[in-house]
Amino acid sequence: MTKKNYVLIFAIIFFFSGIAGAQNSKKINWDKLSFLLGKWVVDNGGDPVKGEGEFSFKDDLNENIFLRINFVNYPANKDIPAIYHKDYMIIYPDSLGNPTKAIYFDNEGHIINYDIKYPILQGAIFESEYNENGPAFCLTYTTPEKDRLNIKFEISPTGKPEDFFIYLKGSAKRKE
Repeated sequence: MTKKNYVLIFAIIFFFSGIAGAQNSKKINWDKLSFLLGKWVVDNGGDPVKGEGEFSFKDDLNENIFLRINFVNYPANKDIPAIYHKDYMIIYPDSLGNPTKAIYFDNEGHIINYDIKYPILQGAIFESEYNENGPAFCLTYTTPEKDRLNIKFEISPTGKPEDFFIYLKGSAKRKE
């Protein structure tokens, strides 16, 4: 390959990387989710049977995503062994730059795609895609007061909105 060919290849790569960078230059407005930022401790009311856990929300990748890292330890009891649950959720913008999408992964192999809605100030609802062939999920965060979160996780086994039931409900307090 000649020096001229290397220069041409470099120019093409430089050109296309510039286009890709220009497409992602929108500033994302994370204000609606800013109440989630920080480190949180699950409030189990002093009952370790309910599990002990922590999670955090932080912006990442130059504020192009929000990242939630969550873990919960459930102690063993006479009926079940100890359980360790860990998950990641990546919150990202739609094509207009609005933070309305999320994807969830956990150590049990679940993957959930969410659409995010903001029906109230200081609140967010993560709704999975409805599916006739499987379950649907709804995760709601609200903040009743500074440094506190209420959390509700609902499941619809049929995927129909009318079949949702509360699977987990709790609160957390800000650690940092």
